[in-house]
Amino acid sequence: MFIEAEGYAVRPRSHLRYSIALPDTAPVAERTCLVCGKAFTPQRPMVRTCGRSCGGRLTTIAKPIPHPRCPDCGRSTIGFIRCQACHDDHGSVQALMRRMKVLGDKHIPMAYLRSSESQRRALLAGLLDTDGTVTSTGSIQFTTTSERLAGDVRELIASLGYRVSISTKRVRGRSAASSVAFNATFTTHDDVFRLERKRLLQKERMSGKSAARHGMRFISCVIPVASVPVRCIEVENDSHLYLAGESMIPTHNST
Repeated sequence: MFIEAEGYAVRPRSHLRYSIALPDTAPVAERTCLVCGKAFTPQRPMVRTCGRSCGGRLTTIAKPIPHPRCPDCGRSTIGFIRCQACHDDHGSVQALMRRMKVLGDKHIPMAYLRSSESQRRALLAGLLDTDGTVTSTGSIQFTTTSERLAGDVRELIASLGYRVSISTKRVRGRSAASSVAFNATFTTHDDVFRLERKRLLQKERMSGKSAARHGMRFISCVIPVASVPVRCIEVENDSHLYLAGESMIPTHNST
């Protein structure tokens, strides 16, 4: 439902398996056969006859039709909407994923990690709907065997203001690289799922509990250092705040 709302075509393949395709192109309008005069709807825009043995007779009564052109680059095609080069580059969801270099290499591109808050929340919801769960204590946990993806998800969660931790555990994988699971865990009352059954489970297990402590930061160590000349900095915005460290803690240094 959410994918279709973005304009993509979702088609069922088997039980719990779906394919995602780019929006369908506008169908070719009905036209009249140049030979027999009957109305027909062609599958490709350059077809001018209905196919009832009219194609061979067309050359005697009409000029040859020019090769169709790709609407993206202008090069000639063999009858498809796009030329092969444009189709391979951006003509399918798989091509777009390959272009972003995430096909076969699970990670979150930097452009997504630095997008707007609403876009990052939508991305987190999609990740949690597929590979997220609610623990017995009500915490949210995302699990993957990709260390790179786990690090990106940790950064994504931290960028939304949550305190997140990473833990590992041994699992039965197909290889040594996939035999370690990385768990990104955080706690919140916010709606972070879109899948209704997971949203309800989160509310049920967090009922009556406070998530305030899970958002607190604690000083774990203080190390005295010699006084040295330093320079204060100030970010040019109204609050002068910026995010410091991998945990993205809002802070300032403008005394």
